[in-house]
Amino acid sequence: MQVPDPRLSPESLPSIRSIRGIVALESSPLAGLFSMPGPGVGWAEASDAVFTELLEAIRTLRLLPGSLLVEAEIAAAARVSRASVEEAIARLTAAGLVTSVPHVGTKVARIRWREVGRELRLRESLETYAFDAACGARARDTTRMHDLIEVQQGAAESRDIRAFMAACEQFHDELVALADAANGRMAVRLPHFHLDRAHRLTRPDQDIFTTVIDEHVVIADAVESGNAASGRRTLLRHLRRLRQFSDEAYAAYPAYFID
Repeated sequence: MQVPDPRLSPESLPSIRSIRGIVALESSPLAGLFSMPGPGVGWAEASDAVFTELLEAIRTLRLLPGSLLVEAEIAAAARVSRASVEEAIARLTAAGLVTSVPHVGTKVARIRWREVGRELRLRESLETYAFDAACGARARDTTRMHDLIEVQQGAAESRDIRAFMAACEQFHDELVALADAANGRMAVRLPHFHLDRAHRLTRPDQDIFTTVIDEHVVIADAVESGNAASGRRTLLRHLRRLRQFSDEAYAAYPAYFID
């Protein structure tokens, strides 16, 4: 595993994709961050949109820990009212993802190291449960999982880290979705924002690409065959590698973390 160059700028790290089209604001550091609001969008909907896109930008490191959030600039970039931005910032503050610094302003919060560990344990418990439930289902359609593995293979060949990580996330989401279908109810999807940010501070080398893909194949094949025993150990090894990635990120970028 390679850690990124400390000189990396936010632009060189994974960026979010807009659903409704990107606003082109070349002179703003927030360029490309927000979607154009649709006609007749109300205050509450505008606030929800700003919250969602800021949340995703923080999670994917488009906005790095310590980035200053100026409400007037955000309102101009998103083309919404200051009130909508204030509400979105308040929700992010309540979630612990932004913080107010006296005499400085509002900044993206640093990654909480203790939360990284807690989220790792919760994710391991959830996905182990989901894996067992999916393996025990009567109908186990793993087509989507195998399709995502092919996407990862293509991304690995082209060294597209952003696409590789996105497909990896979707693979694990699909595992939980199969558990949902097996149980006839929604499995709890726990947020892991601090873990996601720590993970994205590392950049996998080619060997890790290959290892992750091979592990996904074993996991998907185990679900397809209904043989949980053949894939559970691989799943646990796969998930626990996130601890290694997080440790490397912490060592490389201590200023981005807080205990």
